[in-house]
Amino acid sequence: MLFRSAEQGQAAATDCRACPEAKFEAQAGRTACRACPAAKYQAATQQTTCDACDPGTFQDTAQNALCKACAPGTFQDGSATTACKGCSTGEFQDSSAQTVCRGCAAGDFQAETATPVCKSCPSGWFEDQTQQTTCRACSEGHYQTDTRQACTECDGRHCWTCSNIGGSVTCTMCQSPITGGVA
Repeated sequence: MLFRSAEQGQAAATDCRACPEAKFEAQAGRTACRACPAAKYQAATQQTTCDACDPGTFQDTAQNALCKACAPGTFQDGSATTACKGCSTGEFQDSSAQTVCRGCAAGDFQAETATPVCKSCPSGWFEDQTQQTTCRACSEGHYQTDTRQACTECDGRHCWTCSNIGGSVTCTMCQSPITGGVA
């Protein structure tokens, strides 16, 4: 939209000008353009409305030509918003401008909110479910598999045995099996 601009010292506005980016005016004959409010933007000139920020983006201040992308660890599933939401525990988002968070895979966990990655279960711990906030300790006489999704009973072929005493997992190296007869 065009607006009428009065030069300083003139009694009447006679010169029409286009509204710049980040501003709009819907009514003809106005002497000034209005700023786009927070949660909206306008990238073009001479516009009568502002556009709502798309899902995955937000705008927390007024008078902007663009919306901001939600950062990794956050998302926005609505439009025309002033902030992004943090991913919940057990979830992550490693990309920007996203509309959802993803659940941690089995063998991983995340106890914090608004994070871009999940953590792998540490040695002696496992998790066989997705979207978890903690891992579970392997029971005594069991070791963690490579996938961190299960524990397997020690069978003499593996060199570590772990015990869980009061929530503290201790892993020790097994003795090499003795072969041969007794003298």
